[in-house]
Amino acid sequence: MKKRVLCMVLVLALALTIIMPAIATAKGLDDFHAEGIVIGIDQGDIKAAGNSGRWIVKDRTLFGAFTDGPASILGSFTMTYHANIESTDSQAGSLQGVLVVGDYKLNVTAKTTPIVPTTYPPTIYPKSIDIPGVGTVNTLVTDCLLELNGSWTMTSGSVGNGTVDADIFVQICVVCTDYPALEGHVVGFLDTSSFILDGHWKP
Repeated sequence: MKKRVLCMVLVLALALTIIMPAIATAKGLDDFHAEGIVIGIDQGDIKAAGNSGRWIVKDRTLFGAFTDGPASILGSFTMTYHANIESTDSQAGSLQGVLVVGDYKLNVTAKTTPIVPTTYPPTIYPKSIDIPGVGTVNTLVTDCLLELNGSWTMTSGSVGNGTVDADIFVQICVVCTDYPALEGHVVGFLDTSSFILDGHWKP
């Protein structure tokens, strides 16, 4: 009997060890929710990872705007990130970035799922796209859905943490004679793209 009671006590102690940090994290923090759109992306530094078929992306910046959420969060944001993607056909991989909006900075860690064409067979069409730091680029693109899921931690301006979920309708460059390094990569976005942050923070 004593052994059974001791076992139950140990199980309870283990459960509290797991649960209490989560409770402590949210203690004193308010619910946080912000929704926005992704507007553009710069060229960044994109290089093939040897002959592996993978690609290394460094210092590439997303441009967007939060349209719903706390007043101090609303407005333009940027997220400069590094990523390792498995192939241009898939675009699946992992990324780490810093999102800046107003007086706040958030560290973001996320994964992307394989892209899904919006039409079958995929439609390829000409598009002039303004790429920050490059200018207007004439390309042939195809539209795909790219899902991004991960987490964020606020590192400046306040404290908080939570999840990031995005359904991003991207334009993949099929042909770009002016900037061949962009071929096979994201160059633009459709207006229906969404970027959502949920979690807890101290306003």
